[in-house]
Amino acid sequence: MVVPDSPSYIALTKQQKLHHFMQRTYSPYTFFGVAFDAGWAQMTDDWPAYGQGMAGYGKRYGALLADGEAAAFFQGFLLPTLLHTDPRYFRQGPGRPLLERISYAVSRVAITRADSGHDTVNTPQILGSLLCAIVSNAYYPRPQRGVEYSASRLEGSLLSIAQTNLLREFMPDLRRIFKKHEPEKLKRLEEKVPFSEKIDPDVHKEEPSSAPKEEPASPPKEEPASVTKAPASSRP
Repeated sequence: MVVPDSPSYIALTKQQKLHHFMQRTYSPYTFFGVAFDAGWAQMTDDWPAYGQGMAGYGKRYGALLADGEAAAFFQGFLLPTLLHTDPRYFRQGPGRPLLERISYAVSRVAITRADSGHDTVNTPQILGSLLCAIVSNAYYPRPQRGVEYSASRLEGSLLSIAQTNLLREFMPDLRRIFKKHEPEKLKRLEEKVPFSEKIDPDVHKEEPSSAPKEEPASPPKEEPASVTKAPASSRP
C-alpha cells in the first residue's frame, strides 16, 4: 500500500472509474454511515425544519444520502474522467515519518495524481465539493439555503475530506495492531466476511500482476529403451 513510483503507475480507464464510482455507491459503508449521520443530526436537531420522528429522520437520511451520492459522482467519476485525474487515494504507508504522513494525507485535498502519473491540482475534489454545496440548495430546508450556507457546507466538505484521508492513511496500521489482540473467533469471522476490504474502495492497493508467471521448462527425462512409458496422467 505504498505509493507506487510513476513508472509502475497504471491509470484507470473510463470504465474503471465508472466501476469505482458504482463500487463506492453500493458499498455497505455508504448506507451505514448515512444512517449514523442522520441519527446524529436528528439527536442534535440539525435542520430543525425537517422536524422529529421517523419523518424527520427520513428527510435527514435522504438529504445526507444525496450529499454522498453527489460527491461520489462529481468527485469520483465525472470530473476525474473529464480532467484525467485518478480518484483513488494513494497511501504512503508506515515506512515514512509520522508528521510527513499526516502532512501528505491533508495535502491530498488539494493535490491528486493525474492519469499521466504526476501530481496535479485536485480540481475534481475542490470543484466537486463546490458543485455539491450548490446542488444541496435544491433539497435542503429553505432556512439552510443560500450563499452563506453553501460556503459553510463547502468548508465543511473540504475539512471532512482531510479527516477521511487521515483515516485512509492510518486505519490499516490501527487495524493491524488490533488484529494482534483480537480473539480467534473474530479472526475467523473476518476471514469469512471481509468487510474491511469493501469499506473504502478509494484506497489504492497495489495488486500483483494478473499475467501468469512462466515457469522454466524442465529438460525431458530420458528413459531406458527397455522400459515401456506409462501413459501420462492428466493433472487437475
